[in-house]
Amino acid sequence: MNKEEELNNRLVQMQLLDAGMRSLEERQQMIIERVEELARARSSLDDLKDIKTSHIFLPLGAGAFVKGTVESSNEIMMAVGGGAVVKVTLDGAKDNLDEREKEMKKALGEVLEQKKAVVDQFSKLQIEAEEISRKK
Repeated sequence: MNKEEELNNRLVQMQLLDAGMRSLEERQQMIIERVEELARARSSLDDLKDIKTSHIFLPLGAGAFVKGTVESSNEIMMAVGGGAVVKVTLDGAKDNLDEREKEMKKALGEVLEQKKAVVDQFSKLQIEAEEISRKK
């Protein structure tokens, strides 16, 4: 392989790593948003424990809400995946949210490790490209 081909090869690899990094950054952002959502839900559950009957606004989506009444804060309906919803206790709901948050934080750690590996690999390729371009 001649100098130009070697250099082009490294540049293509660097472009692929750059695209991979963007994908990892998008995934990281999605995980962060999910962790924040879980924290808000956990906080709402903490607020519910002292409420016996209360009027609240229930989210319908897209910024629309309807006024509703909390009849009991002891039973929580939780989505468990696949469109299924189960009835759990308040403490069970908190535990479920805590476990989900733990899983998301683990996934975030994995993404951060992958990003570090991409940066290391990119730096290595950058050094190789510089060395190739210096060759006579």
